[in-house]
Amino acid sequence: MLSKRVVIGMISHETNSFSPILTDLDRFAQRSLAYGPDVITQGSGTNTGIGGYIAAAGSDVQLIPSVAAAAVPSGLVTTEAYETILGTLLETLEAARKAPEGLDGVALCLHGAMVVQHVDDGEGDILRRTRECVGPDIPIVATLDLHANMTPTMVEAADALFGYDTNPHVDGYARALEAFDALRDIWAGTLRPRMHLESVRMMPPTINMRTAEGPMVELFERARYHEEKATVRNVSIFGGFPYTDVEFAGLSVLTLTHDDRDRAERIGRSIAERAWEIRHQFLKALRTPEDAIDAAMRAERGPIILADVADNMGGGGSGDTTVLLRALLDAGAEDVGFALIVDPEAVAACVAAGPGSGVRLSLGGKIAEAHGGPIDCEGVVRALTDGRFVNKGPMGTGVTTTLGRTARVQIGSVEVIVTENRTAPNDPEVFRHCGIEPTDKHILVVKSRGHFRAAYEPFAADIIEVDCPGFASPNLEHFDYKKLRRPIFPLDAL
Repeated sequence: MLSKRVVIGMISHETNSFSPILTDLDRFAQRSLAYGPDVITQGSGTNTGIGGYIAAAGSDVQLIPSVAAAAVPSGLVTTEAYETILGTLLETLEAARKAPEGLDGVALCLHGAMVVQHVDDGEGDILRRTRECVGPDIPIVATLDLHANMTPTMVEAADALFGYDTNPHVDGYARALEAFDALRDIWAGTLRPRMHLESVRMMPPTINMRTAEGPMVELFERARYHEEKATVRNVSIFGGFPYTDVEFAGLSVLTLTHDDRDRAERIGRSIAERAWEIRHQFLKALRTPEDAIDAAMRAERGPIILADVADNMGGGGSGDTTVLLRALLDAGAEDVGFALIVDPEAVAACVAAGPGSGVRLSLGGKIAEAHGGPIDCEGVVRALTDGRFVNKGPMGTGVTTTLGRTARVQIGSVEVIVTENRTAPNDPEVFRHCGIEPTDKHILVVKSRGHFRAAYEPFAADIIEVDCPGFASPNLEHFDYKKLRRPIFPLDAL
């Protein structure tokens, strides 16, 4: 018998304030925009937060699906898109609350770095308006990305928040299970949640926030140590997202306890102090395109992965910068697979030419001239696809990726995947779906900062992070911050 009723939903966007690409409803539709029962249909069996909530509900909880909206990281979310999506969630909550069966809980998948045209703290606003809708007594739980920029508003409006423990983020499903367990314990009275947020005056670049190596390893080890204490339910380390120009961007620690606020405060402060002590470990030197390409060409075996971290679409990159592609062509690099260049005009030209045909392109470089400009080139169209494939790697397993119409174009010895839509090539199926076996290439280029590692590291001979221009550059001094609290590390001497 179904004893409880829970509204579930997802509103997720990592906003890059410096990107000129506005995030409207069409941007959400390109990645995920499902309503009502479609939320369950699309989420079931996937390694995602929604998939975790569905599994956690079991046979004794009725899930009331509202909306599942996610867009590839880009510029500000438009007010229209935000209010439309959030409005759907609030309408679902209101209807469930007023139904004869009532409402027992809310479980959301959020990001933590959403900025809207009219709201800097997107998730704080979502949680605040959710709380206003359901009242003070219905528990609200949510999962958040490791790169969340946390605020007191988020913490005050929710009962329990759980950040990802992994980067690359492969634990969205597991964190949703954890959040739903907390919901059940709140119902049972065995969890009286008390949260404490501790912020640090540092905003490190995301380049060295991996949880397999680097400074985050130590911070998470400390979090796991404290989670062994009797009253401690969860300790989340949020590295923050530095490409959102908001006052509160940066690293923070969130501690959740069972009715033990003093311990939550002590834990948060101790980890925050250690994060500050090791702050310089978050900085990382990158290699120039020429040096990286030379090293890759001289390597005895491949694939050597060149990561164009500054054009990481998973961090708001435009996906069409050309500096690295131009350098590969100038160097005469051979046996290269390149994922990807976003250029709808070039795709249209390839479709018009057809498979096997020669084509002349002005490729990429159309969003920001400073990031490389278009490459005038001749190539051969090797394949055309609809750009749809199912992720088979450990991140977002089972989720369908939609690149829009996609062309595989050979330019010299470089095979470039050219797409209509922006998506970070974090799953090797991006290559395979258009006829490139990535393990056979000597050099692979991925426009990604780090999420690609979950699927590519097992077969990569080496990974080289390359210093190119882009809207997600780890060189934060390139960005003109207007709202950010100052002084802050590493932008200022502290």
